[in-house]
Amino acid sequence: MSTARWVTTAKVSPPCLEIDEQAYHRFDQKNDMFCRYLWDKNLKTYQNNFADDMLKNINADNEGYTHFDYAFSKASWTVYNRFPFAFSWEGDTSFEEDWYGYKLREQQYQIKNLAEFIAKIKKVAKFYGASLVGITKINEKWIYKNAGERSDGQFLGSYPVILPQEINRVIVIAIEMDPVGLSTTPTLPACATTGLGYSKMAFIISCLGEFIRNLG
Repeated sequence: MSTARWVTTAKVSPPCLEIDEQAYHRFDQKNDMFCRYLWDKNLKTYQNNFADDMLKNINADNEGYTHFDYAFSKASWTVYNRFPFAFSWEGDTSFEEDWYGYKLREQQYQIKNLAEFIAKIKKVAKFYGASLVGITKINEKWIYKNAGERSDGQFLGSYPVILPQEINRVIVIAIEMDPVGLSTTPTLPACATTGLGYSKMAFIISCLGEFIRNLG
């Protein structure tokens, strides 16, 4: 769906927002909505998962919270939740049912023209499903300071996110989500729209990551 019908832009000069560099710093993932409710006892939503009222809502059969809606929403997160290597450094190392195998990664792809290579990388990312893609210098403030670990409704702690020194560029992708679905917030179809966006992200970065690894 095109965004042209629901988004308007205007050029503002000078910028309407200023960034306080003293206050702007890397974010700790333990403070995001998926982790914080598990450990912060000061929150009204402490230990209160939005799915806790699922059975009550299903029995009430209210629009946007029916059994159908919950099934629809949960399924949309499947790829995001079930791709164990999507966000790992190593990627898929099993090579099971892999016609090419690890030997492909042992070959070093030779870049003959950097501009053409970058254009091809962007084209590949869009082929896998990215709405927008760019390559730029790393800004660490866009990367978690610490990654949070959670399992079975428990917050297990944080560990620092440290990038290898030799990495100084990033591929940035944007994934468009359905505005109609999002407009139904806070109902389950909106959650399904979000889940689909996250699953698309996992799929795209898995494919793109494997593509880069396969270049050697």
